[in-house]
Amino acid sequence: SGRADCKPTLLEYLKFLLQTRYKGFYERRIKTILAGSQLVPAETVKLDTIIDGASQHLSPDLGGEAILTIGSALAEIVDVACGVIAIGPFGCMPNRLSEAILSETMNRSDKLRIDPQNERLRTVLSDIDELPFLAIESDGSPFPQIITAKLEAFCLRARRLHDRLYTMN
Repeated sequence: SGRADCKPTLLEYLKFLLQTRYKGFYERRIKTILAGSQLVPAETVKLDTIIDGASQHLSPDLGGEAILTIGSALAEIVDVACGVIAIGPFGCMPNRLSEAILSETMNRSDKLRIDPQNERLRTVLSDIDELPFLAIESDGSPFPQIITAKLEAFCLRARRLHDRLYTMN
């Protein structure tokens, strides 16, 4: 039952609850272990927050991972990451949908709309209109020169945002 409007049976719902509890336990355990490296944060992903952040751009009833890509990108840009690269398989519709929406929403006004009371965010983004975002479709082949050039431009924009963030502390 892949449709968002289907109602699970009681047995399916109980199975879902059991799987969620089991996976949540191991996710927290693994993240805690990896956090010791200081390369991975210990906190777990808050899907409700991610979905809420993207729901003004895409219906949560659509299903698939596009809403997660959009919500994560909008939530984490500036706050957690200095840039977002969405890499997806060639011809993947959820990836293309995410790319289309993020190409329009990865900007100062849409980011400030998520957290309108954040004065630090407003100051950091005062002279940055477009947030560092790059969507790449890949079939597994080496990237052509145009993608390499786009990656270099993306890195320069991400570095500019990074410098703004860390010179204001």
